[in-house]
Amino acid sequence: MEPLRDVADELVSLFGVTDAEALRTFAAAGVERASGVFFWVASRAGDRQADADTYLAALDALWEPQPPTPEAAEEQRQRIYGFPELADDYEPPGEAAYAYDAVSALAYAYSYLATGGAEWITYEATCLVNSAYYLDEAVGGDAHVTAERAAQRQDIAELSGPERQPSAGLRNRARAAARDKAAALQAAES
Repeated sequence: MEPLRDVADELVSLFGVTDAEALRTFAAAGVERASGVFFWVASRAGDRQADADTYLAALDALWEPQPPTPEAAEEQRQRIYGFPELADDYEPPGEAAYAYDAVSALAYAYSYLATGGAEWITYEATCLVNSAYYLDEAVGGDAHVTAERAAQRQDIAELSGPERQPSAGLRNRARAAARDKAAALQAAES
């Protein structure tokens, strides 16, 4: 098995720390892929509409042509750290652990926007592969780890081309992956 950091390290080496747009788009695609699990878990809790709205608004802002200012990103990051998944010093058990990973990915993306530190992109990429590993444990096999790594590599390829513009389908692919992960978790939990 390849080390978890390979894809993230490849990302940083291809983009360097100066290509903020590519890093932000990579982060947005990762958060998008994780979002289905968060929304599914939050919907089962019944009292999470405000968190779901905050998550969705933060996710949408990652895709906006103009990124939030570092100050606005820090404010959003603080709101994200108020989610129940990040309230304790430990990962919650059961299906809440998957929401924890999705919220962590969102927090890492906003940590990048707030600080400009490319290490946050590495943390996010690693978090998403780890989350896929745990989903594979729940459903059996290794399809989700393989898919997450492939998605990250495809995003890197699209974002590191000569024009460094994502294809029109990048967000749609990420949304499809989010639906697939949520459906797999739902099947595993039923």
